[in-house]
Amino acid sequence: MPSVNALIASPNQPALVSVYQSTRWTYLDKLRWIACGGTVGPAVEHLEVKIIDEQGATVPIGDKGDIGIMDAEGYTQVVGRIKDMIIRGGENIYPREVEEFLYTHPDIKEVAVFGIPDEKYGEQVCAWIQPQDGAALTAEEVKAFCKGKISHFKIPHLIELVESYPMTVTGKIQKFKMRDLMVERRRTVNCVAV
Repeated sequence: MPSVNALIASPNQPALVSVYQSTRWTYLDKLRWIACGGTVGPAVEHLEVKIIDEQGATVPIGDKGDIGIMDAEGYTQVVGRIKDMIIRGGENIYPREVEEFLYTHPDIKEVAVFGIPDEKYGEQVCAWIQPQDGAALTAEEVKAFCKGKISHFKIPHLIELVESYPMTVTGKIQKFKMRDLMVERRRTVNCVAV
């Protein structure tokens, strides 16, 4: 099956209707998808969508909710999952936000960010990074790349350089397995902590 991006790029595909689960339907406008980099679109006719906070209160248009943001035109983007959120010393960290920043490094091919238990902070940010083929990337270089560009508490405390990730049969990264492995291997040679 072609990706959404491939379908959007097709000159014969005027629009898409995105249906996920039985309660979420959206209409994907081709030009808007390209302009906004992956919006899930507005709700279809006769449906309403709102972004809420942890207490269930409606979040104002343009403000981020726990996992999404909606603009003034009703277009919604998913920014992270509540269950993936890392809480480090009282600061909420969305792994997807850190991952998207790390993808801007030219030597990073794939990245997965997740939290691991920490006595002092509750959780620490951990990143499993697959370097580009032929790249000689180090954990120290990744930390230096992050410094001054993202908040200090979002910089991965632990970095594991890997060749592959534990995956499901459908190709999804299994962060819970990575988390379990990191708890066991926190002090290995290729895992650097500050």
